[in-house]
Amino acid sequence: MDNETDILHCMAIRHEYFRCKDAFELFVAQGESIVLQGHSHQRAYRAYNAYSSFIHHLYELYMALFARDHQVVDIKSCPRIKAWVKGEQAKRTGEGKSKVGTHTYTDGALNEQVHLQANQWLSSIDRGAVSAKTYPRFQYERMLPVDQDFGPAFRSMRNKIAGHVTYERIEQVKLTEFFQKYHPYLCMLFRNVGGSSFGRYLDTVPDFGEVTSFLESFIQPDTNTKTE
Repeated sequence: MDNETDILHCMAIRHEYFRCKDAFELFVAQGESIVLQGHSHQRAYRAYNAYSSFIHHLYELYMALFARDHQVVDIKSCPRIKAWVKGEQAKRTGEGKSKVGTHTYTDGALNEQVHLQANQWLSSIDRGAVSAKTYPRFQYERMLPVDQDFGPAFRSMRNKIAGHVTYERIEQVKLTEFFQKYHPYLCMLFRNVGGSSFGRYLDTVPDFGEVTSFLESFIQPDTNTKTE
C-alpha cells in the first residue's frame, strides 16, 4: 500500500469509527428508554437496529484495521493470509478443508484481540496505571480465557442481522443471547480502539472528503451574504 492510499485508508477507518460510535450511542439511548419506560415493540425495534448497526460497523472497523496491519486495503487480498489459509487447508481433509478461508484467520484474530486487550487492562490495573475502583479487575478476569466461539459468532451475527436479509433473523438469530454472552467483549473492543487519533474527543466531524461533501453541490450560495 503506497503512502497516499494509506492516508485515505486511515481516513476511511476514522469514518467507520465515527459510524460505530454513533450507533453505540444510539443503542445506549434506546436501551435506557426500555429500562426507564418499559419494553415495547417500537423501543425494541429501535434498540435492535442500533445494536445491529453497532455490530456491523465494529466488525468492519476491525477488518479494516487488520488489513492495514498487513499493508493491504482489503484483508481478503493479503498474500500472507492467503498463504496461511492454503497451509491450514493442507492440514485438513474432506469437509473440514473446504471450511477454511480468510474468515478463519480473522475469527482467530478477533479472539486474539480480546485476549490481548483484556490482559493489557489487567496489567494496567496491577501496575496502578488505572484505578481498580473505576475499572474493577473482575470485569476483565471474567473475559478470560476467551470463548473461542466469539470470532465466528461475531462474524455470523454481523452477516445475519446487518449484512444479509434472511428469514433466520426473525426466528433463529438470537441477538439477546449474543448480547448477554459477548457484550463485554464488544464494549472493550470498541472503547480500546477509539483513542484521540480516531477523533473520540472531537466536538465536530472532521473532513472526510467525499463523505462530508455529500449533497454540498445542492446548496446554492447565498448571494445576499456579504463576504469580507
